[in-house]
Amino acid sequence: MITTKAYKSSASFIAKLEIRRRLLGSLWLLVFPAMSFVFGVTVNNAFIYVGLILMFLIYPFILTVAYFNTLLLPGYASAIKTRRVEFAEDCISVQHMKFDDDGNEEIDGKPITVPYSDFSEFDFASENIVLRYKDSKKGFIAVPKTAFYSNDELKTVLNIINQNIKYEI
Repeated sequence: MITTKAYKSSASFIAKLEIRRRLLGSLWLLVFPAMSFVFGVTVNNAFIYVGLILMFLIYPFILTVAYFNTLLLPGYASAIKTRRVEFAEDCISVQHMKFDDDGNEEIDGKPITVPYSDFSEFDFASENIVLRYKDSKKGFIAVPKTAFYSNDELKTVLNIINQNIKYEI
């Protein structure tokens, strides 16, 4: 059983990670209209206005709706709380932390235990391990590499995760 240090993921990191995943997962939603616009301009110059409307009105609206529909769900809101994660052979336990007035750590509520079967994939990003729930409304758990006390613990956790969850590029 390996326990991490207490850590906190920034809201900008969570947003960047999820928006990048959503945009790359549906890249055709950006490429197809752009290619249609280029083709349309060769036929009629009025398509320049269509392209400007897409770029400055439609795409920002779509991104705003995507933000409010995903990143403001409770699962994502809990992703920015200070936490400590414990990795066992069969499950992950997440303990939210808070700090008192003197800056000392205190436990905030009961730990949340999640079996590996509740995760659909994991991503070993450059500085984080990201475990994604099967239910996308729950969000994900991101653990920075710096939260581990040693590289040996990090390697052990990666082996445990690799045995229980498939790797997603």
